[in-house]
Amino acid sequence: MLARYYTLILLLASATIYAQSHHELQEVTVIASRTTNNAEGYTTNLRGSDIAKGKPAVDVLGFLPNISRENGNFKINGLAASEIYVDGVKLSDLSELNNIPGEMIDKVQVKYLAGSDQNASLSGGTIMITLRRPPEGGYYGSISANADWYRSCGFGNEGIGGMINYRYKGLSVYDNLYAGATRVEDNSEQTMTGDNLHTFLTESSKSHGFDFRNRLSLTQQFNSGAQLGGSYLVSLYRPRPSSVSDNDGLTSEVSSRENVVLQEGTLRFLQPLSSRGSRMELTADYLNRHSRNNSSYFM
Repeated sequence: MLARYYTLILLLASATIYAQSHHELQEVTVIASRTTNNAEGYTTNLRGSDIAKGKPAVDVLGFLPNISRENGNFKINGLAASEIYVDGVKLSDLSELNNIPGEMIDKVQVKYLAGSDQNASLSGGTIMITLRRPPEGGYYGSISANADWYRSCGFGNEGIGGMINYRYKGLSVYDNLYAGATRVEDNSEQTMTGDNLHTFLTESSKSHGFDFRNRLSLTQQFNSGAQLGGSYLVSLYRPRPSSVSDNDGLTSEVSSRENVVLQEGTLRFLQPLSSRGSRMELTADYLNRHSRNNSSYFM
């Protein structure tokens, strides 16, 4: 009886492994049938693909060939991706991909060569995402919210975000918005004893912060095939850390207020030159980062 039981377990385990392997092979086959390779890399058409359903864009990229994700960063062929674009706009904050539904991706182009301002030996290339264009007068979008709370370590995180893509005649409007708050609390105690030494140290650290980000992009399509687009990103980050320590009656306190403001602007003009795909592209970028920190100490 015992031998039959072990045999049954082995059969079930083998069936499970086969089912998982068979499912993974189906996904690889679907991606391969939608992929076109070229000298620079490849392009994958994800319109209507099952792997894009029910997932944010940040998760969909991990299913593509030669792309992996480690510690929140993407790698191409084992090297860190130098640049990631969405409809021609370079992303400086990959959290924007969390608000883009995978179903809204039309295609993804992966270039193995790094950007012109990157070290080719250290960077793994470029990922260019093209979103599905809404029908004239139509739109699509998404909204999401998250809330985490870990009572044992005093950690809390709440946020809400969303995106919308709207088209009116030749004008396309894209907006990606996120707002969130974070709280962290940590308490520790330490006792040190020895010859003529007895010290009791307590320390309490707290931090709460506010995070806001909004990107607005406008693109005008002309009858000649030319495109004129602009994008503006504003990001605010305001952490408020503080700590209090007591060492046998000697109390010290540190509190800080930090304000970080990031602004990015992109202006892009695209003009087709021939029916074979050659085109002229002009891009101008603007970056402004301002940080201010005020700290107070008390003892």
